[in-house]
Amino acid sequence: MLATGAKAQNPFVQTWCTSDPAPMVHNGIMYVYTGHDEDGADFFWMQEWRVYSTQDMVNWQDHGSPLALETFSWADDRAWAGQTIERDGKFYWYICAHSKISNGMAIGVAVSDSPTGPFKDALGKPLFENGSWDHIDPTVMIDDDGQAWLMWGNPQCYYLKLNRDMISYEGELGKLPMTEEAFGGPMMKEREKGKTYKDSYVEGPWLTKRNGTYQLLYAAGGVPEHISYSTAPSPLGPWKYAGEIMPLCDTNSFTNHCGVADYKGHSYFFYHTGKLPNGGGFGRSVAVEEFKYNADGSFPKIMPTDAGVKPVGVFNPYRKVEAETMAFSKGVKTEQNDEVGVYVSDIHNGDYIKLQNVAFANKYPRTFTARVASGLRGGRIEIHLDSIGGRCLGTLNVPGTGGWEKWQTITVDLDYSTITDIDAPTRTISGLNLPATADVYLVFKGRKGPKLFNFDWWEMRGLEQVNMPLFQTKYTADPSPLVVGDTLFLYTSHDASPEDIPDVNEKSSAGFFMYDWLLWSTTDMVNWTEHGAVASLKDFAWRSRENGGWAIQTVERNGKYYLYAPLHGHGIGVLVADSPYGPFKDPLGKPLVWDQSNWYDIDPSVYTDDDGQAYMYWGNPHTFWAKLGEDMTSLTSGVTKLPHIPNYQEGPWFYKRNGHYYLGFASTCCPEALGYAMSDSPTGPWEWKGYIMKPTQRDRGNHPGICDFKGHSYVFGQNYDLMHLETFVHHERRSVSAQEITYNGDGTIQEIPYWLDQQPMKQLHWLNPYQRVEAETMAWGFGLKSAKMGIENPGVVADMPTSTGKKNMYIFDINDGEYIKLRGVDFGKGAKQFNITAAATGGCTICLRLDSADGPVVGTVTIGKTGGVEKYRSFGGKVKNAAGVHDLYICFDKASGDVRLDWWQFKK
Repeated sequence: MLATGAKAQNPFVQTWCTSDPAPMVHNGIMYVYTGHDEDGADFFWMQEWRVYSTQDMVNWQDHGSPLALETFSWADDRAWAGQTIERDGKFYWYICAHSKISNGMAIGVAVSDSPTGPFKDALGKPLFENGSWDHIDPTVMIDDDGQAWLMWGNPQCYYLKLNRDMISYEGELGKLPMTEEAFGGPMMKEREKGKTYKDSYVEGPWLTKRNGTYQLLYAAGGVPEHISYSTAPSPLGPWKYAGEIMPLCDTNSFTNHCGVADYKGHSYFFYHTGKLPNGGGFGRSVAVEEFKYNADGSFPKIMPTDAGVKPVGVFNPYRKVEAETMAFSKGVKTEQNDEVGVYVSDIHNGDYIKLQNVAFANKYPRTFTARVASGLRGGRIEIHLDSIGGRCLGTLNVPGTGGWEKWQTITVDLDYSTITDIDAPTRTISGLNLPATADVYLVFKGRKGPKLFNFDWWEMRGLEQVNMPLFQTKYTADPSPLVVGDTLFLYTSHDASPEDIPDVNEKSSAGFFMYDWLLWSTTDMVNWTEHGAVASLKDFAWRSRENGGWAIQTVERNGKYYLYAPLHGHGIGVLVADSPYGPFKDPLGKPLVWDQSNWYDIDPSVYTDDDGQAYMYWGNPHTFWAKLGEDMTSLTSGVTKLPHIPNYQEGPWFYKRNGHYYLGFASTCCPEALGYAMSDSPTGPWEWKGYIMKPTQRDRGNHPGICDFKGHSYVFGQNYDLMHLETFVHHERRSVSAQEITYNGDGTIQEIPYWLDQQPMKQLHWLNPYQRVEAETMAWGFGLKSAKMGIENPGVVADMPTSTGKKNMYIFDINDGEYIKLRGVDFGKGAKQFNITAAATGGCTICLRLDSADGPVVGTVTIGKTGGVEKYRSFGGKVKNAAGVHDLYICFDKASGDVRLDWWQFKK
């Protein structure tokens, strides 16, 4: 059976032998309460009961054993069948067990505030016992009038009327008449010799009601058992035999025990088999089949299958998922303890867990995190789609953690590019194909033979859940923040995309191709406006290389803006402007600093101290500093080389805060991290203080920019996370990310996790949609491109303009499935109209959605031909149900020709 696990869903629990399923639906969740057959048992030596739950009928979470013989001080053996029901916010689990008091089987009841426990004995004694061995397999039902009924028994079916408290009863023990009319035949001891009967009640009753008719399902016929049922107008009868439901079948179990429940518009029949490997009559396993009642309300014939049932929902992987949640598994077991609850254990090479009908939706799986523990050498978890050997999204390496319960949380970046060519129904998001749903296999690998590790939980995080790079229209690096009034300007270097590299032989190179510097701005830290190239190599007429536009910093002094730029191999130059947008001009016509004996002169950082003295730091792998003149374009001191700061590599960021001097930097390569040192003087000595972000193989290079803005502190850095959406083959195509940081009382900085492992940054204020919003303002716009009007500027040096200053921009290269996302848009009491200015040689449809790329539609706009890409005009459409604060998705469909977007605005 396990060999065909890719298709099989029955038995739906494979980690343990389970029996006597009792379903219960509560708050939209299907719970199934089971017995637990011991491995290798030669009788029903059962010690505990277990709970499983699902929200889609195919992926089941193991909640362990919240109830065992030890729960009942009076019980010592045979934790046999039971059923759970909810009343008045409490959950009552009726069980049977062998009683030390009467030396017979007894009916007990446990209670909990939760459907998954913990449960405790509600009475401290049996609810009912009299020394008989008949008292097994209780079933419970609350009737429409509020009366609760409890039934049980083999071979006699007994009943009690429970009181409202569900733990006491009124009246005496009742007995159903076990007649031929009621059950197809009398009890064995009352049968006439030689007479053939239709059927006979044996055990395992299940009492339910449908359309006013009471139905009692039960194991019938003796050994081996099948499932039959009887009907009645009242729980007390008269009962009338109605026929077989599940005939005798090859289930490898001589007993059967059923329960039925309706869930999400479907009807389900639960039973048990012996079909697990090494299973059998004393090693049973619960299974489920979907069925439809006949038109008259009667049961159809239901046959056991290996395939089981179809999902009635999709499985969301973008959350913390307990590892013991599975649709199918091979080899693994589950255990539980007080620290972590239930976890997956007994993992060996080649074992796996399958999740069915996993919904990727619009959130591409970007990271996979798992909590694991290993007392040996660990192993790895491979994440495959649709089969054990299907497309691999990524591999998480599990180290030895020093103990089987010494847990570590580990994250791996998933290979986004592997999900673009899967033979499955797809939807297009940002121009890439993604299966709407797929089965996910967590395949365990490691040394053959020994146990590898334990597995507590896992989580996928999608693009919108992780802290992705700030900008997507271009590759960016070397962030340089500058706060001016209520706006944060961020200057970056610019790694060329392959299409922007002029030498065709270098388009696939891993090296640096950097020709200009870019500018972005924000007032809320999440929605950024692009301003394009603020300066380029062409602004330095004295440079001879057409590459090497490396890390810059821009500072303001006396109303002017100074941009310090290294031109790799040509020293450090400076540009000046009257505006943060430029245009920037070269006031010197030569380098400000250039030691022609080496290439150390890179990554300048400038800070003006409280006394007006400005300092510039720079250098790789050594750290240099010099004093700047008040004109900010000359040196007033010699160049000083600092003693080596531990772990320093490059990219210094020099600043002062609350009396402390800081030098942030990229730490020793490679991989580079974000480290920092502190000093009481602007010239040192510097003391290494630690990491802002530790080194990780997930990020080869980094570069800090640090600032305070609107009462918050931020660190900016860089990574390859945007490029990794397309390839994990290394290229120098970096992207800037940011995150808030916290200073301790002594001025030291609290360490933060890697960019992707953090939540997206908090928004400082809502965006006003009733003002003009540039189309190049976005929180996310992967797949789109941008350019300045009148300057095609593809990034190639031959076409690169000198600094142009602030110039209107547009968004282009629009494809179906792409979108612009704006975070935190405040529509107030409601928007009525949406207008967008565009130019087009073709057209597209804009669909306005709230909160996700497939969220509710509040408006549509059709953009048509305007007569040329330079001819802009306004297009509009009505808006409905857009009120309050939402994320806004401007989604594109039916795109044709060249469509260019300038700006948009809502109207009330």
